[in-house]
Amino acid sequence: MFQIEDILRANNLDKDRIRINIVAKFEQPSEIMDEIRAWYDGLTDSMIEEGIKEKGHLKFVHDIIADLTRLHKKLLADPYELKYIEQYNWAKRNIEDFRRKSNAADAGDIEVCLNGLYGFLILKLQQKPISVETAEAMQTFSNLLAMLAKRFRENR
Repeated sequence: MFQIEDILRANNLDKDRIRINIVAKFEQPSEIMDEIRAWYDGLTDSMIEEGIKEKGHLKFVHDIIADLTRLHKKLLADPYELKYIEQYNWAKRNIEDFRRKSNAADAGDIEVCLNGLYGFLILKLQQKPISVETAEAMQTFSNLLAMLAKRFRENR
């Protein structure tokens, strides 16, 4: 969703531009295209209503991050979740380093991981050089989030 929000912003939250630059590329039957158009229109309306035209995330994205954070804390407090705790310990130093470098002192561990991975994706898309250390740190984020996502699905 981070990328979709940015793509909508790149189109100035203009529904006509979004229909031309995004929706039209899907090449689906008309009833599916209507659903896709409605979905993008809804996201655009929500971004405008929530006042995140230039930065930030939709409320439902924040809600999911909050749910993931609660589960993350629950798993860390559970002495039977040794694999998860071990995975977190592998990522912990990288999380703290990224939090400090990104001036995100108030961001929780999961938000830091998501922001880090999104930034990593952007660097890759821009074909910018990525250090071995950064790639390794992002792998620890990815592994932690994969395990958390699995537990999240199991709990739903």
